[in-house]
Amino acid sequence: MAEVAQWLADLGGAATHGAVDGLVPVAGYVRDARPPEEVAVMEKAQAFGADAVFFEAERNDRAPVAQAFIFISNGPADDPDFGEIHRRLWSWGGVPLLYRKTAGCSFSAVPISLILSQPRAKWFADPTNCFTSP
Repeated sequence: MAEVAQWLADLGGAATHGAVDGLVPVAGYVRDARPPEEVAVMEKAQAFGADAVFFEAERNDRAPVAQAFIFISNGPADDPDFGEIHRRLWSWGGVPLLYRKTAGCSFSAVPISLILSQPRAKWFADPTNCFTSP
């Protein structure tokens, strides 16, 4: 099982590119011949400072739908600047999840709606909200 999710622990490294279907890095994204819906989400991801976008599989000849923005951060888990990004993402409503990988917490998954019930920066500082690599 650990090998299956190794891409998660390695996220941000060169080996991650193409490791998972639907994971599209923002850096180096080539919009040529891509569906306009995908291009719009990738531009929004870049504006928010996301490192990658996870798209669900294409169905019924429709463009893939963005499911999560992924952020890789060297900042503290309770970074108020990231809390503001979380708030803005919630206001936009374009993706249901965001993931944030930090040095102290290998990976955090946050439902965008969580901001309604908890202070945003505190959520990331709680180590019980981390997915740690084995």
